[in-house]
Amino acid sequence: MNPLRTHLHILQLEGYQPFRFLHWWLAHPFTFQVSQKKPFVSTFKIKLILIISFFLYLCTVLVLPFPFNLIIIAILAIEPFPVLLLSLVIIKPYEIIRRHLTINSVRQAVTKHPHLTLIGITGSFGKTSTKDFLFEILCHHQQTLKTPESYNTVFGIAKVVNLELHKKLHYFICEMGAYIRGEIKELTRMAPPQYVILTAIGSQHLERFKSLKNTTLAKFELVDVVKPERALVNLDNKYISDHLQLPQYSSVKTYSFIDPTADFFVKSHHLSPTGSNLEVVYQRSTYRFETKLFGSSNLENLVGAIGMAFMLGIDPKVIQKTVLDI
Repeated sequence: MNPLRTHLHILQLEGYQPFRFLHWWLAHPFTFQVSQKKPFVSTFKIKLILIISFFLYLCTVLVLPFPFNLIIIAILAIEPFPVLLLSLVIIKPYEIIRRHLTINSVRQAVTKHPHLTLIGITGSFGKTSTKDFLFEILCHHQQTLKTPESYNTVFGIAKVVNLELHKKLHYFICEMGAYIRGEIKELTRMAPPQYVILTAIGSQHLERFKSLKNTTLAKFELVDVVKPERALVNLDNKYISDHLQLPQYSSVKTYSFIDPTADFFVKSHHLSPTGSNLEVVYQRSTYRFETKLFGSSNLENLVGAIGMAFMLGIDPKVIQKTVLDI
């Protein structure tokens, strides 16, 4: 049991937001163990907070008279929350400046490649799978880069761009996540997409968004930055389909297992001992796909990837072959 590590882990899970960290601490005093569903990662920011915390501990020892300094140190060793919170406040100005410089530098790096097509993907769920499926299709056509795992924040995307972006790349698939309204808009300023996919809207992170209306508006920030005909959305999601009633989204492309008016309509799909097969109707033509994937969720995400591949002008035969290999 390590109180400092536990509090650092919670601070990381709460996105380094002081008020969320304070709320957790007030609700869970003297809690020294947390779920390991999302493991603790020793990032640059964590190391910076630890350095500031060490100097605050040192100042406590040097400034306060004996034995009060030892008493305070002992208390803070058990409950390091005040020192961590103060460290977070101290580094805030630096974080604001660093974030601003990072966004500008990444934007310059991305936009200086005139032949790079950036595809942004977001959604309450399904975005990582859709990204991975689309990557498998596109990388058989042209050199393609994707953000790994769930690298969908400013500094996560920046790390990928700084380490892996090069001139020979043709596609960059960028997953974009958000906890509040405005975050996706900020990410699109940093990495402006030419095409986008919106996979789904649901109650994930509702405690941060506060309402499904806010979630919907936050996710549609990605759709709003491209031409409507370059956006692809899941028509089977109620919150998406309801929002599409607004006139500015009349040209948005859609995919569906239910609605035959969708641009990419799954006319039929069947389970087999080795996977699944499905028939997708696009521009009055029917395309048959076979895949080793099982489950309706996987197929829904796969159709989103297939639809975007068609929108990018990939040869249908290439799409069919790569889908079979996924």
